[in-house]
Amino acid sequence: MNLYIIGNGFDLNHGLKTSYHHYRNFLRQKYPFVLNEFNNFQYFTYGGCSEDELWTNLEISLTLNYSDMLSNAIENGYPDLNNESDSRWYEIQYDLENQTQFISDFTRDCFYDWLSSIDTSMCFRRLNLNSNALFITFNYTNTLEYVYSINPNRILHIHGAWISYEPLMTSSIQFGSIENNPQNAEKDMESQYSGDDFYNVSIRPGVDEIVGFCSASAKNIKQNYTIMSEFISSYQIDEIIIMGHSFLGIDAGYYNDILIPRYHDCRWTIYVHTKDDCDNAKLFISNYGIKNFTIRQW
Repeated sequence: MNLYIIGNGFDLNHGLKTSYHHYRNFLRQKYPFVLNEFNNFQYFTYGGCSEDELWTNLEISLTLNYSDMLSNAIENGYPDLNNESDSRWYEIQYDLENQTQFISDFTRDCFYDWLSSIDTSMCFRRLNLNSNALFITFNYTNTLEYVYSINPNRILHIHGAWISYEPLMTSSIQFGSIENNPQNAEKDMESQYSGDDFYNVSIRPGVDEIVGFCSASAKNIKQNYTIMSEFISSYQIDEIIIMGHSFLGIDAGYYNDILIPRYHDCRWTIYVHTKDDCDNAKLFISNYGIKNFTIRQW
């Protein structure tokens, strides 16, 4: 049986405007204030991300430097006992709320709105896909279902999908950094500041704002490993076909920890579009010592 691994290059190959560049243009036209807040945010660990970057680079760039963010908010808004105003207790929370409120728009509300505008009805079948195969897609779109009429039971949207008639599917969308683990961030900040006299009244509400940011911009990699393993465990796979997926980026762990150990000796077919794609495919093959492989041009 074939196992297809589908990435954003698959949708782009079908003429869909699904790059990060297209999303930024959508924000620029419809939600410029959200894009402005994103561009001006100061606490991304790895700096910003230009509009020509791949999705994988964007998601890495969403990693939050929560330690500096909370430390600076505390320094600027720690309760002043000489100030009799009630607002003195909430300065840290207000500061962090104002700084972080854009993220749920960027990764959820505006993102869902953009996904809903992507029209697959004008696409046509460009490829001869085996409809009896299994499909793991890293895309949020329904191209496989609508263009190729693949049975949804044979498709795993590993990071969720925007499907208008399945709100639970949409609510499961994961868009963000694997490093933004809200539980880890909460424990870290709590261990550092819980002994402060004003922790519960002033600092803890700020911690909640940061945890909310992490929750809105994270991927639950351990949970996804379990879901992927369960999806493929009952099938005998003899060929892996990768179409348009950035396997050396933020999603590399899926290959390193699940797919390569299981299917190293299977046949691997990788579709490429550019010279960089071809070079990355060769590097991938070399890194994992895959012997049975084919690199094909789209």
